[in-house]
Amino acid sequence: MAKKSTKTTTTKPRKRNPRKKRVNNNRTYLLVAGFVLLVGVALFGLSQLKSNLSGERTDRIADRLDEQIESVDSDIYRMFFKLGISEKDITSEKNSDMEAGGVSWVRNEKNVKLPSKISKSSVSGVLDDIGSSSEAGNLDYKLSDSKGGYTATINIDGYETHKIRFVFGKPKVVVKKPEKKPVKEPVKEPEKKVEKAEVKKPEKPAAPKKAEKPDGQDEYSYVSKAPNGKRPKISIIVDDVGIRKKDVDELVKLSPNITFAIMPNRPNSLYAAQKAKEYGIDILLHQPMEPKASSGYSADDAGEGVLFVGQPKDKILDQLNYNLDSVPNVIGVNNHMGSKFTENEELMRLVMLNLKNKGLFWVDSLTTPRSVGYSIARDEGVKTAKRDVFLDSKTKGKSYVKSQLKKLIAKAEKNGYAIGICHPYPQTIQALSEEIPKFNGNIEITPVKSLLN
Repeated sequence: MAKKSTKTTTTKPRKRNPRKKRVNNNRTYLLVAGFVLLVGVALFGLSQLKSNLSGERTDRIADRLDEQIESVDSDIYRMFFKLGISEKDITSEKNSDMEAGGVSWVRNEKNVKLPSKISKSSVSGVLDDIGSSSEAGNLDYKLSDSKGGYTATINIDGYETHKIRFVFGKPKVVVKKPEKKPVKEPVKEPEKKVEKAEVKKPEKPAAPKKAEKPDGQDEYSYVSKAPNGKRPKISIIVDDVGIRKKDVDELVKLSPNITFAIMPNRPNSLYAAQKAKEYGIDILLHQPMEPKASSGYSADDAGEGVLFVGQPKDKILDQLNYNLDSVPNVIGVNNHMGSKFTENEELMRLVMLNLKNKGLFWVDSLTTPRSVGYSIARDEGVKTAKRDVFLDSKTKGKSYVKSQLKKLIAKAEKNGYAIGICHPYPQTIQALSEEIPKFNGNIEITPVKSLLN
């Protein structure tokens, strides 16, 4: 049998194309780089979104905290009254800028002198009252011993908002003078009296008695007359009403002839309007308008329902009408901030024509001397008036309010009338409640509607 021959076949290894390998590698690199870029963009976008949300959240917290701080300020003055502390006992006041977790706020600091030895438990009890009655959020305090008294720190929602140092006043040391022992004088013989003719001196005419001033009045005395011989008239507009109920409850006790300028869409705007109607107090819409940057305020500071210079005209009218509808029984309008908006002639004319159609009047707060609101209102036949004196400041006390009130009355004495604007700060309400009863009918408080044009 013949053998079959077997051939061994060997396969040569296939040569790889280096060019193709490079192409594949490049594709891989591109895919990886694209994936990394995509992930990076996604992470960046996520961080930006988170940052924006966080920023909006912290802004809301800061705005709410500012309102709560103002509310607690009023409670603190009530606390001082209960402890027998008056304005003269507040030896220093200052504000400190604070920041935590992206939230910025102002901490109020006061040094006060306790008029007598008051126990720590008494101070603690009044602080407990604040904590239970305050409209602020989660409020707590810490009261500790300090040099010469106590230190109270108040926190709202974990933010330290107030620091009060109570220091006992030094008691007066009365030094008794040593009693003088009587010195025995030698006994003298009685002298013989020599009678002399009495010469009577002419009696001086008695000086005319000064008219007595009512209790508590100073040299201003509130008794002067206006040029026409009538009583000077003043109008007091209270701006920024509608934030806190307790302010409204105190303001309605001042006089039925003051005027409320109520903020639109605030927590207690409707409550303020209801109370004003109940007490016969006139109501203005306190319309927020865009301020200039140079004023130190931004449009966000003006609150809700702001009228912006850059808005379309139909949007401005829609916002204005919405705000008017949100406050019942409005008979007029004045501006909240608005130093930028009230200088714009075209937009103020738009606002005035709208007010004219609704039968409303305009009071120019004159937050800028270049405001055209008053002049345009007159041009368009809108009943109008303008502010003469700002009566208060958030950072100044009762004495400042009283001095500004005297300026207002001086203007009224000169012109027959004057218009003042104030805010529901605790020191303002206290000053007005002390001064208005002293008028004794010599100064007439009149609603602003009686002083138009």
